[in-house]
Amino acid sequence: MKWHHTLFFKITLIFSISFLAIIGIGFTFTKTQNDRALAQSEKTVYALLRSAHDNFTDTFDKEFLAQEGIEIVEDITPFLSLLPDPMPERPSHRGMGKRRNPISVFNHSGKIFAFASPRGRDPILFQTSFTHNTNLYILVFSMLLALLVGLYLLILRSIRPLGPLKESIEALALGEYRALPPSKSHDEIGALTRAYHTTVLKIKQLKDARQLFLRNVMHELKTPLTKSKLALAMI
Repeated sequence: MKWHHTLFFKITLIFSISFLAIIGIGFTFTKTQNDRALAQSEKTVYALLRSAHDNFTDTFDKEFLAQEGIEIVEDITPFLSLLPDPMPERPSHRGMGKRRNPISVFNHSGKIFAFASPRGRDPILFQTSFTHNTNLYILVFSMLLALLVGLYLLILRSIRPLGPLKESIEALALGEYRALPPSKSHDEIGALTRAYHTTVLKIKQLKDARQLFLRNVMHELKTPLTKSKLALAMI
């Protein structure tokens, strides 16, 4: 039997495809949810920053932002590697002047940040109260993968008796009565193994009974012949 015809290969192929499919679906779903949450947060942050921006002084109302859960990060050095290069150039936004304060919103460690780059001024980094954590999605899909692997191992364990069963059948064809130990499994394979075990034992018992019958017959046949030989010898 070729390897690609075996039941093990077919089961492994099915579970491998399912495993890769779950990974692909999980990655796509997580990315879609992350992009959707980021887009929603982006709209809200834009609206709040427009409301907090003073066009005359070109500054932001920190008290208003604090009430909305937005703080200005004083040290932006740790975040420089996360910021786009070159700095974002977005279309005009109401209350903020045409291209005066282009803004970029990004997710870092589950927290939503907004980065503004006013012309002629140092960049400003805002830390918002919005959060989006993908750990829950990752946990759910990881549990699905673990469940799939556990199911795969369980199925492999259930078909494991097929190997010894095949060897025992081949031995039976050569005249060897190699009975398998009774299987404790309650599925169809376990039932087949138990039925084969019972069949081999019955065949072996029939063979032993036949041999015993033949020995008894030969013994009964030999006894009169022996008596006749002794009688002839005494004459």
